[in-house]
Amino acid sequence: RPLLLPKLPKEILDEAVHREAVRVLPVPPDELYMTYQSIAAPEGKTQVFLTAIPKRILDPLMNTLDKAGLKPVFLDIKPLLLARVSSENTTILIDVQKMDFDIVIMMKGVPQPIRTVPFSLENPTREDKIAMIREELERTITFYNSNNPESIVDDTLSVYVSGVIDGED
Repeated sequence: RPLLLPKLPKEILDEAVHREAVRVLPVPPDELYMTYQSIAAPEGKTQVFLTAIPKRILDPLMNTLDKAGLKPVFLDIKPLLLARVSSENTTILIDVQKMDFDIVIMMKGVPQPIRTVPFSLENPTREDKIAMIREELERTITFYNSNNPESIVDDTLSVYVSGVIDGED
């Protein structure tokens, strides 16, 4: 997610990003691997794009790669990869898989909220999945709009869906 901070010198940016992450993320930072990249910001501000992944997800993957003798050079999370392949700067991307789905709201070329949501039922039907996706999409748009009143998502924004709903592409 993007973080908008006051204009800061580089030597204190790491600490400022960490403090803001503590404030805005629903998971304690010591349970996450976090990284950020500076992005274009309004005059007098510093803006970064913060990416965080739970250690409980990444550690087993890295251990498996290590045991296989593989040393990854680059890792990417699927929602950010989807955001990069989008030809539109402002859109909504949804990717559905068997056990979960991703929602990415792209605004002016920046992925805003990115959510990966597991399906809450053990064997959801097609209708269950569609209902869950609709509910989470509405929740994500409401969250985005409440935090970005100057640039809200409206009914005219394109939504692109990819993936698998019920075992078929």
